[in-house]
Amino acid sequence: FACFGTGIYNVRDFGAVGNGSADDTAAFNAALQQASQDGGGVVSVTTGRFRISDTLVIPPNVTLEGVWRAPSRARGKQDGSTLLFVSGSGTTGSIELRSNATLKGLSVFYPVQNGTVPYPWAVVGNGEHCTIIDVMLINPWDGVDFGSNPCDYHYINGLYGEPFNRGLYLDQSTGGTIENIHWWVFDEVGKSLTIDESLPTQKQLAWRNANGVAFLVGRVDGQKAFNCFDIFYAVSWHFGDFGHGVGNGVYTNIYPDITPLGFKIDGVDEKGVTIMNGLIFGEAEVAATNAGPVRFLSSSFMGANNLTNHGFVTYSHLRLAGQGPITIDACNFSRWDVPSGLPPDGSAAIEAHCDTLIVTGCEFSGDLARHRAVRLHDGVRSAVISANRIFAGGIVDDQTTAGADVHVTLNSGGTTTAKSLEEEGGQ
Repeated sequence: FACFGTGIYNVRDFGAVGNGSADDTAAFNAALQQASQDGGGVVSVTTGRFRISDTLVIPPNVTLEGVWRAPSRARGKQDGSTLLFVSGSGTTGSIELRSNATLKGLSVFYPVQNGTVPYPWAVVGNGEHCTIIDVMLINPWDGVDFGSNPCDYHYINGLYGEPFNRGLYLDQSTGGTIENIHWWVFDEVGKSLTIDESLPTQKQLAWRNANGVAFLVGRVDGQKAFNCFDIFYAVSWHFGDFGHGVGNGVYTNIYPDITPLGFKIDGVDEKGVTIMNGLIFGEAEVAATNAGPVRFLSSSFMGANNLTNHGFVTYSHLRLAGQGPITIDACNFSRWDVPSGLPPDGSAAIEAHCDTLIVTGCEFSGDLARHRAVRLHDGVRSAVISANRIFAGGIVDDQTTAGADVHVTLNSGGTTTAKSLEEEGGQ
């Protein structure tokens, strides 16, 4: 029954059928507009498969809510409250959130999508306090766009999905929080990187493995991120200027899994970014364009050593450049430059071309004496490499030029600098 006057509106009371074939777009829009006209409320989506053929705009102070109380795992792609979007490619979002609007407890599925034809963003934010809670985006081309429009104080908690091109885009905002986001391959084919490109879904997986970006972060101020995971993307986290400048934030419990490039940091602002408690399966790089501070704290880096199984090989964990100060503290580095069936290239776990670098309290668990833990190239002006454990006689390779202020001290494991070894007639 309709609960007019109570702030609760059932889409079925506005004509929604939910059988997967009837077009329910008009019914949804009618319910959303009624809630807006009444000053705000909850538009309730019962269990069903609701076919949507155009953009749904969630007005200010309105929540579109399904039955899910946690994101589904998409095994049954049309269970619970599922929106079946059949609109074609374009530049607008399938669901647009206005200020104080919320999307909650729903699954989104594109039943007619095939190949790698670009589709709209599944969700677009356009205003303050846009919120997503317990939502599953089963097979979108692009996931959530909270960057093309200002989305100050946005909030996301419990967002799962497998976007093929881009996962989450953040830009032009301040004070945002994201947590418990999982960009995961839910189809069984995702467990293998050997992909038969004759099938549509597998074409999309191949595209993501070669081109996909899980998180794009532009000009955000005070951004907070917790418990975010992604797997099988070409780039997991890309920080840079996407037309509005660069930003800052704190990123905690971050897990880029089986990715050639876990972090691509083209630029951050003077407040910088802190990445802590990370599990990084792959490489990370800070580009020469970066001018802000970058900090990796209490994180573990593990390399891919099998090109067939992983699709890439990790020769170096961190490739660092730019004028911004870089701090690496209490991190663990393992399995770099040990490709299976391929020759090593002599890379260090940390290849530093950056202006200033501090590496303290880290463990380098290379298993060969030839392994370089840190290589300081001639662009490094100031560096402190101290209180690290470097196993198997690994080396800090100091290639800096005269005048560089470099301190390599109190490292255990018999570590010496390459310069010292050369002076002693060693390597």
